[in-house]
Amino acid sequence: MEELPKIEVQSAYVVNGVTNKSAKVGTTTEIDPTTMAKPTVESTEWYNLQGARIDAPAAGTIAIRRDRMSDGTVKATKAIIR
Repeated sequence: MEELPKIEVQSAYVVNGVTNKSAKVGTTTEIDPTTMAKPTVESTEWYNLQGARIDAPAAGTIAIRRDRMSDGTVKATKAIIR
């Protein structure tokens, strides 16, 4: 396996024209992207362009699809229903 990069964080702020910096704090990342599970869609809701929730979009309309993912995030997209 290749060497993982080291990630460091440092805060900096300016007071009366003087820049102050903290010590760098960091660690080597140990997150392996090949083992991370991609979130899946848990539920889907549809909305019309006025923001009212609808059961299903009708053909020939534009609707907003809101997907709630397994990791808790929400993804919203506009769709043209054909």
